[in-house]
Amino acid sequence: MKFKSLTGIVLISCGANAWAEEVPQAETMVVTANRSPTALGATFQHTTVITPEDIHKSGATDLATLLRREAGFESVQSGGVGQQSSTFMRGTNSNHTLVLIDGVRVSSATIGATAIDQIMLSEIDHVEIVRGNVSSLYGSDAIGGVIQIFTKEGIGSPSLSIAAGYGSENTSRLNAQYAGQLGQTSFSANLSSYNTDGFSSVNARYIPTSSPFGDIFVLSDGDDDGYRNLSFSGAVSHEIAVGHELGMKLFHSNARAEFDGTLNNSSKPKLSSWAIFSSNRWSERWTSKVTVSEGMDDAKYFLNGNFTGRTKTTNDQLGFQNEITLSPSQRLVAGLEHLRQKLVASDAYTGTSRTVNDGYASYFAEFGAHSVQVNGRYENYSDFGGQATGLLGYAYAITPQWKINVVASNAFRAPTFNDLYSPFGGNPKVKPEKAKSAELGVQYKAVGQLMKAVYFETRITDLIDFALVDPVLGTFLPSNVGRSKINGVELSYSGKLGPATLRASFTHQRPINQDTDQRLLRRARNFGSVTVTHPFGPIDLTLGMRASGNRSDVKANDFSPTTTAGYAVADLSAQYRLSANTELSARLDNIFDKEYELQDGYNTQRRAIFLSINHRF
Repeated sequence: MKFKSLTGIVLISCGANAWAEEVPQAETMVVTANRSPTALGATFQHTTVITPEDIHKSGATDLATLLRREAGFESVQSGGVGQQSSTFMRGTNSNHTLVLIDGVRVSSATIGATAIDQIMLSEIDHVEIVRGNVSSLYGSDAIGGVIQIFTKEGIGSPSLSIAAGYGSENTSRLNAQYAGQLGQTSFSANLSSYNTDGFSSVNARYIPTSSPFGDIFVLSDGDDDGYRNLSFSGAVSHEIAVGHELGMKLFHSNARAEFDGTLNNSSKPKLSSWAIFSSNRWSERWTSKVTVSEGMDDAKYFLNGNFTGRTKTTNDQLGFQNEITLSPSQRLVAGLEHLRQKLVASDAYTGTSRTVNDGYASYFAEFGAHSVQVNGRYENYSDFGGQATGLLGYAYAITPQWKINVVASNAFRAPTFNDLYSPFGGNPKVKPEKAKSAELGVQYKAVGQLMKAVYFETRITDLIDFALVDPVLGTFLPSNVGRSKINGVELSYSGKLGPATLRASFTHQRPINQDTDQRLLRRARNFGSVTVTHPFGPIDLTLGMRASGNRSDVKANDFSPTTTAGYAVADLSAQYRLSANTELSARLDNIFDKEYELQDGYNTQRRAIFLSINHRF
């Protein structure tokens, strides 16, 4: 019943353009899909933008929560805000989605994934999501897609904004922003803090009632797992001459997350990035950008209050990109990049650094109703050699509103330092994972309306998993032993229905381990969301619902196979404009106090309320 109603809403919304409010709107531009500004309706791969208004109306706190309403995107989390999460884009693994902050890699070299659970929305301006294989532009990790986060910048006259809020579970949030433009210089400085007592991550059914011996969890697991986060982002840029700009952007998140096991277990994760860039327009047809940047993932762990370990990844990057307009309908983007990954760890890894050098090019052209895109990339890793990837896309505009497109591509994921060099069983002979993808899409675009329906298929080979390499000694090492096939359909819609704004998505997929013919862990066959915002005078109300079918899982206490039940959850947020500069906000999470799980054995947010006030000076 959950999906009959949700699918009906999505299908109705996708055909609702007849009631659209016909108000001319500027075309939304994205940069992630082609590494250069492109109209959202002209992208070949399924791309969406979460705008500043979308973020504001959602009332969400962190990036992981915000992304759960997006087509093709699933995440599971072992508790509340700040707890460890896993990301599944189009059914692929967590380390198959590349996450960038202002173009900078911030992923961990040990596990290969990015800690999106540590990114608070108070620092984010907007988010671009490109689904499907884009290794041909970004290299390793982009098998499932790319999520690029853009931090806030200065626009208009300088002003100071301050927001404060308080809610359930002793949750408080403070943030301040001073931003604007002075002559040819724009700037932004943002500081935010978030604190909550949280709730117990572990479900009560897994907490023993007597002796904890012999059980994974212990009696003290019933305590609340608090979280605190202090984040900062900044940006400054100056136009030194017409068409020539120098700038810098930075982001830093410093947190402490409690987790179960004893009364004093915690982690202290840090996530940061900085980038210095020079953008130059040398002629009407040629622009270039040079970027020096660094992304860092640093985590320390404590058990019973005692330090137990640390892993710190540093991604030093240098990029040089050129965009050449060959004609009004043809564009070439080409660049060179250098990446050095370094690892500092309390454990003795046999390898702690590697370098990657690469070159890439993308050609985009429109010939009347026809358009094509061709991407190619080659990169060389110091520890396992070279990898080549490519993409070929074709689109045909049936009418000014309707378009069909087809895309074929290949991708790879580089082995992590855990795979290659782990002191607990690394294998320097392991090879990269490889993938081949194809998708067929239909798009409808009109004034204030954008609807996309996409069929996708991805086959991944040489998946890295532990395998028995010495039966006598019983030795298991990372090896290229896995295969998976994932196919499905995505529907997404965004548009205006009279005074209301509607965003809807639905995904039906079949993520299969080809060796066992079983569904991949913690991935649903069906999931989707609907979000409606409607103004009532000075009040804007936003109602959101997300639902998911069941997922294959393992039990939290003994790791035996199980199934996590499906769910449907509704949230409500409201903004009330007291004046032109002051706004009150309220958010009610889990309106019907639904008890559900994203991961077996771990609790999720029950009904909670949060109130805040924002004032601009």
